[in-house]
Parts: sequence; structure tokens; C-alpha cells
Amino acid sequence: GVLGIVASRCLDQYYRPTVILTRRDGKVTGSARSVAGFDIHGALEACAPLLEQFGGHRAAAGLTLREENVPAFQQQFEQVVSERLIDTQLVRPLDIDAELALSDITEELCHELSRLAPFGPGNPQPVFATRGVRAKPNSARPVGQGHLKLCLLPTDPTLTAAAPIEAIGFGLGAHLPRLVQDEGVIFNVCYTVEINEFRGQRTVQLKLLDIVFGD
Repeated sequence: GVLGIVASRCLDQYYRPTVILTRRDGKVTGSARSVAGFDIHGALEACAPLLEQFGGHRAAAGLTLREENVPAFQQQFEQVVSERLIDTQLVRPLDIDAELALSDITEELCHELSRLAPFGPGNPQPVFATRGVRAKPNSARPVGQGHLKLCLLPTDPTLTAAAPIEAIGFGLGAHLPRLVQDEGVIFNVCYTVEINEFRGQRTVQLKLLDIVFGD
């Protein structure tokens, strides 16, 4: 169960076909998750001579193999994926459930959304979009390797006193140069909403899924 959670988190962050392995009692077991449209079970089937057993479906699978076969499996799995994966499958599909204004995003909204949990393949976390936002000056900064953190403000002149909302974008660090060079740039965002707890303080945070500049 934990392996599946880790594989899903890695998939969310990097959006690549993912296999997470662990060693236990002399054997290696794993959990696999896939991007939309790529048959992860078929990829494992192509590596079957190196596996003790495997099973699942196109989107998710489990596997067991001998420890000495791990390096060969890594190499063959990478080769199979590189041969079968097409560029369009590396673009994360996003189904937006609703558009919100930044002023709609409150701790009360987070509480209401938590009543829909637990989230998973059959019950995905709601995805929202907001058009016409800007970064609070000097707030955009890198986090870790390839990630981005910033605070969002509305561009509506009637809402200039609104408090900024914190946002983090895993894998969105490529947008940082433009946000830093042109602090007044207006952009659109899609995201999920969560509560971030840090040092005993609870704040609303957006987990950015994409940033689009322009209309």
C-alpha cells in the first residue's frame, strides 16, 4: 500500500511511467503507475523473463523479482518505455472542474473539499482554474530542483487589498525566469487546493498543476 502511494506521488510530480521497488525478505517487490494512454502492464510484460510475477492493468501494476535482476530490469524497462512512449503522452491531461476567483479560496472551502476525501483514481481531487493573476513582487523563488514557490495576487483593481495566496508548483521551475524578469506579467493557473501546516500554523496553499501566460 505504501509503495503504491509513493509511486502515485512520484507520478504526480514527474509525470513519467513510474516503478518503485523495495527489498524485503530477500525479494524485491514493486508498484507501478502510468501516465494516461501508456500501457504499464504491457511494458512489464515485455520484461517478463526478468520478473518472478506481475499483474495489474494499463494504469497500475505490481511486480516481484529477484534482487540480482534489478539492474537488468531497470535497463530493459527504460528501453521499453523509450520505444513505446510518445511525446503526447508526456503532456498531463487536466480536467478543470470549476473556475474560481482568488477571493473564493478560503480555509472554509478547503474544509468543504475535505469532505469529498479520500481522493484517488476513482475519486480524483477537484481541479480549479483562475484567470488573470500575477505574482506578488519578490515572491517567486526556486524550491528544491525544478520546483517553484510564489504568492498570487488578483489583477482586478478593485481587489488590490486582497491578501496573497501561497502557491507551489512541482516541476514548474521553468516558469521562474519569466516571473522574475517581468513581475507584472499576467497569467492563468490551474491547481488543487490544500491546507499547509508548518510550525503549528495553517494556511491555504495552491498546488499548481500548470501556468499559462497570456489569454
